[in-house]
Amino acid sequence: MILGWATVGLAQQSELTLMHLYNSVPQANQLNAALFPDYKFTMSMPGMGAHFVYLNNNFLPFSYFVDNTDPETGLLTIDATDFNDQLRNVSRVEAGYNANLFHLGWRFPTTYWSIGTNFRNSNGVSIPGSMMSLLLVGNQNIDTAGLDLRQFSMRSTAFTEYYLTFGWEVTPDLSLAVRGKLLSGLYHVGLDRIGAQFQLGADGYSMVLEDFTYRSAGLAGAVSKEGVSLIQTAVDGQEPDLQGLLPTDINGYLSFLNNTGVAVDFGAQYRLRKFLFHGGFNDIGFINWNAQNTYQVQFTEAEFNFDGLDLSGLLEDPNQAQDPTGLLDGIDVDSLLNSYQPQFVEGEAYRTSLSGRFYLGAYYDLADWHRVGILSYNTLVNWRLFPALSVAYNVRLKRILDLAVSTSLVGGAINNVGLGANLNLGAFHVYAVTDNVLPVFGPRTLQNVNFRTGINFNFGVVGAKRARLRKQQDADENDDSLDFLDDDTGAGLLR
Repeated sequence: MILGWATVGLAQQSELTLMHLYNSVPQANQLNAALFPDYKFTMSMPGMGAHFVYLNNNFLPFSYFVDNTDPETGLLTIDATDFNDQLRNVSRVEAGYNANLFHLGWRFPTTYWSIGTNFRNSNGVSIPGSMMSLLLVGNQNIDTAGLDLRQFSMRSTAFTEYYLTFGWEVTPDLSLAVRGKLLSGLYHVGLDRIGAQFQLGADGYSMVLEDFTYRSAGLAGAVSKEGVSLIQTAVDGQEPDLQGLLPTDINGYLSFLNNTGVAVDFGAQYRLRKFLFHGGFNDIGFINWNAQNTYQVQFTEAEFNFDGLDLSGLLEDPNQAQDPTGLLDGIDVDSLLNSYQPQFVEGEAYRTSLSGRFYLGAYYDLADWHRVGILSYNTLVNWRLFPALSVAYNVRLKRILDLAVSTSLVGGAINNVGLGANLNLGAFHVYAVTDNVLPVFGPRTLQNVNFRTGINFNFGVVGAKRARLRKQQDADENDDSLDFLDDDTGAGLLR
């Protein structure tokens, strides 16, 4: 097996608002294993627990396109130079879909257990600003230092996870939890980095290519293999059969035992009077992609120099346009093909790691059923840290309605207003959560958007007596009155 590690997915969507509903929505426990729901028994029917979709980008806010669109004609006009000035050094776009297929959780006096199944899909691409600049304004911004295209990467993956959670209330104020997950990979496509540099010299251009590999596995491995075969067929002058692109036995590629992996989550929470501090590490693990269903394209280090096209003959004799082969005299075609000829590798296993996620937050109880919270989310992708921050207000209308309103900084955009609600209709609970509700009122803020909804069945409230005792304890500790008591000797004791 090749122990080559690639990160599965880009920065997974943070779901900052969902965390603030952890008391009533069991799926919030997926973000921090130590934040337990307030119910003795929780259950979601197959396919009903959660459906979650997201789009996240730091490329450009949609307000840029709205501002440059004529409201009467609907015509979008973009100035290439102005558009180029708006670009980041590295632009990232990601999208995905997750589903909670099954969940069952229960609480004993001091422990919490849960089992369940999730389907997870993530897709993303990172584009260097220099690459976009080359496409938009040509080589006018290229200096002798050249363009570094090594930040380009793309990934797409899907897998199913089966989890078991164990949480323990060590003391009334301290809880710890761990979750083990068995993973079954469905497909993976990855290009960690393009590994190329483009330089402009005094006499021409040069392209320096470093080693990099396109990897695919599972169902995507079979499709990639057939796709390369179809391209080679077309190059040979034959008509490719597109019907053969998808394998006939798709179920065979979705088998549980084909691509297996493991992962763990850790969580902790600590209460200090009216404060609750919590943190958790998620998705520390990997997937092994079976050699039977992998297909890789490997590019080796190479360099190619291009002196440009010789147009002088065409200017002197326009008839040469009918036979333009002479224009290519400055290009060594054989050298170009030999330099960049890839190697196709079939049936070689490899391993990918999940994008590790870390949550750290705190809550402060303002009054009964009212609290404020701050939450920091970080994910590590290709040894780069991508943070997000959220501030929220949470109110519970008895146990009928749980509401959370948040504002967050995600992907460089602070215009995110989140809203979440869980409606309690007896044992029947329905909830909906989004980290950015503003796109509903207009597309200007459609930069980071997600939406989660689901149905749970929750039974029995836990901790009511404990909460009353803690409330009385806090009141006693806040009592500044002086009580003088008489002991057996009649001396005054100050409590």
